[in-house]
Amino acid sequence: RAIAPRARPSHDSISKSRRFAMTDKIAPTSRRAYAHEGRVIYFWDQTFDEVNVYIPLPSGARARDLAVTLTSKSFTVGIKNTPPYLSHD
Repeated sequence: RAIAPRARPSHDSISKSRRFAMTDKIAPTSRRAYAHEGRVIYFWDQTFDEVNVYIPLPSGARARDLAVTLTSKSFTVGIKNTPPYLSHD
């Protein structure tokens, strides 16, 4: 009698609690800082499913004033209608 191969579970079929357990083992537990010339430019953290980037706003700027472009390989941040002040690959 032949034994049928087991199907591998898809990411979506893994229970949420099990994903969080896996995340705790492989993801950093705190925010990390990216600094340039001794100045922190942004902070970031990461889980199994997402990456969060925290960028301090320039003085007087509001979130709706920002122009943000995010791709899988880079991101830029600036004030609308001006050149970006942060461009990172």
